[in-house]
Amino acid sequence: ANTAAHDTIRNVLLFDPTFGTNAFDMRLSMFLTVNDDGRTVILAYMLHHQEDYDDVFWGFRCFHKVFCIAPSSVLTDSGAGILKAVAMMTLHSMPWHDTTPLLCIFHLDQNFYENVHPLFNSEQRRDAWCVVHDMFWRMAKNADWQRCGLLDAHMEEMRQFITTHGVGATKAKALKWLDDVLFAKKEMWVACLTW
Repeated sequence: ANTAAHDTIRNVLLFDPTFGTNAFDMRLSMFLTVNDDGRTVILAYMLHHQEDYDDVFWGFRCFHKVFCIAPSSVLTDSGAGILKAVAMMTLHSMPWHDTTPLLCIFHLDQNFYENVHPLFNSEQRRDAWCVVHDMFWRMAKNADWQRCGLLDAHMEEMRQFITTHGVGATKAKALKWLDDVLFAKKEMWVACLTW
C-alpha cells in the first residue's frame, strides 16, 4: 500500500480489476486515485482468484484498515461481486457509509455493447444501433437537471426502441440486463444523478 498517498484518499477511489493477466489466471485489482496535479496514484493492489463478493469485500476491508479514511466516492465496474461488496461497505453502520458508489462509464459502455449490440449486428440495423447507443451516451454525459425529470421516460424510450428494432435470440437477455443493471443502477452512472 502506498501510505505516502494517504492524504489523497478522501478523493474518488477507483477500483479496477483485470482478468487473468498472469500464469495463474488471477485478477489484479488496483486501488487508484488522482492527486491534485491530475496524476494517477496507485494506492494499493491485490491479487485474487475470483471477482466475487468474498474476495472483493476482503480487499475493501484490508484497504480501509490501512488507510482508515473512507473515500468520497468509489468508482468501479458493474460486476455483481464488486457491486455487492461496495453496497456492504457503504451501509449505514459500515466504514464507507458516506461514500458515493459510482459506475465507470467506460466499463458500462462495454457491457452495453456486449448486451445490446448483438441485436443490431447487421448492415440494415447499423443506423438503429447508432440511435440506441446515442441514447445511452446522452444519459451518461448530459448533466442537465431539467433532463433528469424526464429520465424514466428516456429509459423507457430506450427500452421500447430496443424491443421494437432489436432482433435476435438474445433480446430477452439484453432487456433483462437493461432492467437489472443499467436502469436499476441509474443513480450510479447517469450524469444528472451523479453530478
